[in-house]
Amino acid sequence: MDLESALSRESALLALAEFEALLAAGTDAVLSHSEPATRGFCSYVWFLAEILADLGTGNDFPSIVAALQDTLAWQQLTVEHQEGWLRVAEASYAEYQVTPRPTAATGGVDREHRFLPTWWSKTRSPASPTG
Repeated sequence: MDLESALSRESALLALAEFEALLAAGTDAVLSHSEPATRGFCSYVWFLAEILADLGTGNDFPSIVAALQDTLAWQQLTVEHQEGWLRVAEASYAEYQVTPRPTAATGGVDREHRFLPTWWSKTRSPASPTG
């Protein structure tokens, strides 16, 4: 049985190109791009950041890259596409870093808002990226 990463499919690579075009134009692509492949990948980056923080190993970008490099996708992607997905990961991680998260002072960790898909779907409409 052959396994193919969703990130190496043509539709995902087209979404990657669209995302990168938004980044090049100065658009906040992380929160405005609604393609499932890029939105799911951004969500995965946020998930990794949260898990690494919970484990106490630090959630710095090199740790996220190391985790990405251990995936099936990384084994199947060309170097060019790996670099593109790394740019998506970098943009997603940068957005993660500046997004306020609940603290003990505000009532503790709000599990409902920990990851991008839930947060994104409640704050953004795919038809209207600004809300």
